Amino acid sequence: MMEGAAVVMEGDDLPPEDFGEEHGWRSAAVKKHSRRTDASATERATTCGDAGGYFNAIRKDLNLNKVIKSSRMPRLPSEHWKIIVRPRGGLDVQQTGSARLGRAIAVAAGIAPELAGQDVVCPNTMQNIIVISTASRANADSYLRMRCLTLGIKQYEINTYEAAPHATCKGVIRKIDISESQTDLEKSILTDRNPSALGVKRIKNSETVVIVFDGYKVPNFVYFGTALVRCSLYHRQHDCCYACGRLGHRADVCPTPDEVVCKQCGISNPGENHTCSPKCGLCGGPHATTDKSCKQRFQLPFIVRWRRRERRAESERRSQPSEPASADVGLTQHAEAQADDCDSSQRPRSPSRSSARSRSRSRGRKDGGSSEGRPRSRSKSRRRSKSRGRSLSRSRTGDPQGKVHFQGESEPALQGGTWADRVRSGGRPGGKVTGGTAPEQGLEELNQLRKENAEMRSIIESLRAEMAELRRTSKSQPTPSSASQLSGSPSPQPTEVPMVVEAGPSGNPAKRKAVSSSAENVQAKAKSEIKETLNSICLEIQRLNERLSVMDHRLTVMDQKIDAQNQFIVCMFYILATF
Repeated sequence: MMEGAAVVMEGDDLPPEDFGEEHGWRSAAVKKHSRRTDASATERATTCGDAGGYFNAIRKDLNLNKVIKSSRMPRLPSEHWKIIVRPRGGLDVQQTGSARLGRAIAVAAGIAPELAGQDVVCPNTMQNIIVISTASRANADSYLRMRCLTLGIKQYEINTYEAAPHATCKGVIRKIDISESQTDLEKSILTDRNPSALGVKRIKNSETVVIVFDGYKVPNFVYFGTALVRCSLYHRQHDCCYACGRLGHRADVCPTPDEVVCKQCGISNPGENHTCSPKCGLCGGPHATTDKSCKQRFQLPFIVRWRRRERRAESERRSQPSEPASADVGLTQHAEAQADDCDSSQRPRSPSRSSARSRSRSRGRKDGGSSEGRPRSRSKSRRRSKSRGRSLSRSRTGDPQGKVHFQGESEPALQGGTWADRVRSGGRPGGKVTGGTAPEQGLEELNQLRKENAEMRSIIESLRAEMAELRRTSKSQPTPSSASQLSGSPSPQPTEVPMVVEAGPSGNPAKRKAVSSSAENVQAKAKSEIKETLNSICLEIQRLNERLSVMDHRLTVMDQKIDAQNQFIVCMFYILATF
């Protein structure tokens, strides 16, 4: 249910302190440890009202976003295991420093420096915890066995557990009998009937069970043995310390546990007769921070934000079909332009017809008219239509997709051009980038095409080198006149490529274009080279057959001689035996 921009979830409340700190998601991490997830964040809540309410909403939103952004961690390797270290006893992670914490953790875990060379120790100053990332299962087990950290002459008690793996999400099922042990839960849930389930854990002594699923989709129902149980998405609460009253961390890892703060209004060192009106640090409402009545105490899961972002992008693409927002749209428009050309002509275009259509388009635009298809002329006197100019001159703030918009003063839009033409021309001829970033899909396709092009070039070069080597070997040996008969057909000779010269808008000859594509020329050359190679191979096979026949004849003669000698020896033995 949506009210304004707040999100209200149905179900029982799951405070984070109910989770046992001694438990972790080790079984789930072992099943899936090579996936990637994005750091979760919260969408910005906005309200509408008078000026005072508007600025108050902005102030609250900035406070909440500050806490969220400060809690974010740098991206760690997705294939690593993640170990969470929660220090106790008032250890301040920010004041201690990452270097001292790294050395203390290595000593506490008993891992040699050469074995921990690939491990990463990253403190989270807002949550006051330490995250260890390691690619070694043995190192992860050593980190999980730590119980205290020694910093100087003081020891701090710590609690360690293993985090859920990357590219996973959590679901919640309720009304599970308390008598079900951890082993019973795993046998009932981690079965073939729930293929995406990776791990399961009960929330202390409650009837609520949390399940980790592979991927970014939580099923609506899961099988608990033979029973079908409803499953809902797990929503995490914003961390709030009940000791100091600050947002971002929990009471068990509070760096200032001795500081007295009013839990209702947040005033430090309140008096004995202190009376106040509660004020929420998240929404500013008349209640305590992270109270059950607060509508902003839950964080918006990454899955929800990701799906909303995709739906919003899809709706914008549907509402703006004429603007090439990505490579797919550009290719679609190119296909539509080709379909229009085919419908108007009712037959395939020939080279002469193509040049005539190009010249007719350039003349039509020069006279001020409009035509279909891709523009072929490069006249500087053409102007952009008003509707197209308005659609392309939007500001970047109104475009959540981060598209690249180009604004040209004297060049028209390439409405029928391909995406490759836009890349070669820098978007649009003479255009200027007014804001935004390149579409990720287009960049991925461009990088993929570049990689494939490089691979094809390397393959072609290697084939050419092999063919040249075979040609040299064949030329070094005498070739009989029967080579042409074995080939079956003579090798085709390279044909000249007809060129078409287009007249520019000023009457001067424009750039010449080849009618036949370069792919056909390469194919013809490859065929001729392959035929030559086959001819040389056939000749070599013929020579080998002749040599084999000669050797076979010699072996036959030798066998006959050996048989004759054996018969002679037998006769001699028989004669000697008779005497």
